[in-house]
Amino acid sequence: MLKRAYDLGINLFEIADMYGQGRAERIVGEVFKDMRDEVIFSTKYGYDFSKVKQIGHTELPQRFSERDFSEKMLQDSLERLQTDHIDIYGLHNPKLYHIRDKSVFEFLDEKIKEGKIKTYQAALGPAIGWAAEGLESMNMPNLSAVQTVYNLFEQVPGRELLENAQKNDVGIFVRVPDASGVLTGEMKTMADVDKKIGDDDHRAVRKKQWFKRAFEKV
Repeated sequence: MLKRAYDLGINLFEIADMYGQGRAERIVGEVFKDMRDEVIFSTKYGYDFSKVKQIGHTELPQRFSERDFSEKMLQDSLERLQTDHIDIYGLHNPKLYHIRDKSVFEFLDEKIKEGKIKTYQAALGPAIGWAAEGLESMNMPNLSAVQTVYNLFEQVPGRELLENAQKNDVGIFVRVPDASGVLTGEMKTMADVDKKIGDDDHRAVRKKQWFKRAFEKV
């Protein structure tokens, strides 16, 4: 599937170290190990998934401010991706106090100088919101993108972030553009929701009332 995507013109692959506890990075790294210069790797870090088991969709501990942890996470991602550099390295769902912690960005800026990453992004979440985090992160000189939920149903704070991104010459990664399957037709009824979204599906964080309102708008 990844090779097919590349053949169709897709050359940027956006993942995170915690997806499958590193499995997503291993797959992407293996598939493109012989064509590294032709693709863009974007991955994210911050969650400690090595020692703490995630139960359902509860958030794991975040350790952006710990230098040793950040060093290890970066090195582990490089090894799994079978590369000597990451094109876009992201803060995975940072909170405002992480954005305001100078040591977090000092670490990232240092890794740019070392050639281990080319640039970085702030991937906002896990749910919709986090406007302050997105707006403040755009003040960082080497930040190239902000990732946020944005679709026909959910345009706040995405619209404000888009406007400020343009002013600050910052890119936007759009999350959930399909509104969790509603806009693609995968989800048409509440029966579809009950049948297709299991406990291990990230869309399970959606309340059923959200789907009911979305179906009324389609």
